[in-house]
Amino acid sequence: MKDKKESQNFFVKKMPLYLILSLSAVTIYGLNYTFKYFNTGQPKIENPVEPKCVNPLCIIRETDYKLTRPILLADSKGDDKKYEGIKKQINDNIESFEKTSVISNASVYFCDLNDGSQFNINPDQKYRPTDMLEITKMIALLKQSEKKPSLLEQKVLYQKRINSTTQAPSSNVSLENNKSYSVRSLIYAMFAGSDENATLALNPLIDQTLLKGIYDAVQEPYPGINDTNYLTTVANYSKLLKVLYNVGYLTETNCEIALELLSNNSFKDGILKYLPNGVKTVHYFAENNNGNSKEMHEFAIIYLNNKNYLLSIMSKGSDKKSLALLFSNISKIIFDTVNKAS
Repeated sequence: MKDKKESQNFFVKKMPLYLILSLSAVTIYGLNYTFKYFNTGQPKIENPVEPKCVNPLCIIRETDYKLTRPILLADSKGDDKKYEGIKKQINDNIESFEKTSVISNASVYFCDLNDGSQFNINPDQKYRPTDMLEITKMIALLKQSEKKPSLLEQKVLYQKRINSTTQAPSSNVSLENNKSYSVRSLIYAMFAGSDENATLALNPLIDQTLLKGIYDAVQEPYPGINDTNYLTTVANYSKLLKVLYNVGYLTETNCEIALELLSNNSFKDGILKYLPNGVKTVHYFAENNNGNSKEMHEFAIIYLNNKNYLLSIMSKGSDKKSLALLFSNISKIIFDTVNKAS
């Protein structure tokens, strides 16, 4: 009996009241947390991370391989709401030109190449890209050179079969009639000097099955080697520049070559006009005449403080100078906005 009493006294002495209360509180908290955990499935997250990609993605894959399907593009679907203000400015600018009847249509596509956010103005309007088909021809020749590296140095006879009435060649690009040039030199003349005869000289070398595969890859109908009636939208044709920028179809080296070639285009009165000196750009310009109606198109990648973006404009109108002014106004609006945010 004495032993039992001593044992009870031991526990009373060794377990103070504050310790008993503390253990009780911990036990109640533990039971409460366990109940919440198993009823909610997981602990509550105070600050959930918002996903960066708000719009669903359209994934375009290459299908030329047996077991793999390389991703060519992962494009956002729809316009990002953060661009509503800049879209209004550009729409107001287009409408002011339309009121003067110097333009009849203009479509604009913008894409932030860092996060893929984009907007599109008049996205369903179709245009004849004509000379812009040269981009796909260059891509085809560079793709062929990956299997045959000597192709770019192969000599080809250059002949002046037509006189270009749409674009004056750059002063530093002048090829002599009935003289042979390397494929590399002819591609350069095709872009830097807008030389249609260089394009004609290159056409027989292009693998048309491969050329068709390029259009299939970006989900565009195949226009053939020289279909002047081919129609496309501004966003669809922009895919070609994004494929080069993202190194989705050619090797890294050939994508660099392609973009360098595009950076030599001689037209400076559109998208590039109000850009500051020293801003790196890759761009291509083309125009075509159809009676009194004129189409003018320009595509550009602007490299701005690691905030690189793609701007594409396609248009119809009657006056080249007015169309060029519209392009430069749109470009300035976008550059000023992006530059301020970067």
